[in-house]
Amino acid sequence: MSRLLPALMLSALMLSALLEGLGRLEEAEVQYREAIRLDDAETTWFANLADVLRKRGRVDQAVVAYREAEKRAELIAQYEAESKKK
Repeated sequence: MSRLLPALMLSALMLSALLEGLGRLEEAEVQYREAIRLDDAETTWFANLADVLRKRGRVDQAVVAYREAEKRAELIAQYEAESKKK
């Protein structure tokens, strides 16, 4: 992985949170989707995207994003449990 990629992901996350805090939800959604594009394994991106979608009244899409966050959290927990067995 490029050293630039983590910096891009962090920048997208910080910008998303700032935009969300300012009530600029459409722009925050775009940035959360960019963070997901850069790293679709991160649970936080999906949970934050779901929050923004819910705030925008797009409940069906929010549910899908929450489920994606939950799925990734379960995979991470499973991986960590298996790693401890080794």
